[in-house]
Amino acid sequence: MSKINPPFRADHVGSLLRPEALLKARQRYHNKKIIKEALREVEDQHIAEVLFNELNVDAYFLEYDDERSRDFAPLRFVPDGKTVVLGLVTTKLPDLEFSRDLIQRIKKAGQYLPLENMCLSPQCGFSSTVHGNEINENDQWSKLELVVNTAREIWGDN
Repeated sequence: MSKINPPFRADHVGSLLRPEALLKARQRYHNKKIIKEALREVEDQHIAEVLFNELNVDAYFLEYDDERSRDFAPLRFVPDGKTVVLGLVTTKLPDLEFSRDLIQRIKKAGQYLPLENMCLSPQCGFSSTVHGNEINENDQWSKLELVVNTAREIWGDN
């Protein structure tokens, strides 16, 4: 079997070593010495620093489909010339997002990263657990069509 060399580089990061400053900030939050917003700023800075500056990849596929994802502020740490694929469309639920809401969220991300360095996608595959998600095939196709149509509205047919 021959080795295939794709035209891109990729790493999958499920977890990373936490810097000492991040561990200390989490302990200070646990001890009620800092507020949640201060903890989030430390988390964003240290996690983004590792993610965006130590991994040698061409693009980052980031899930932004729920509240757990927080805001787009960490995108300010993305190095020049890198692409961020915004996973704004959930694959966990059948409810179809509105194109206008996706466009608004992409504009918010644009406060931190140039539009030409962004893409749109579903947040994950349609079967992200061993049991799958409660979303039928028609809903899946509708979500993919939404991604394509919204991307065309923002970036054109290029």
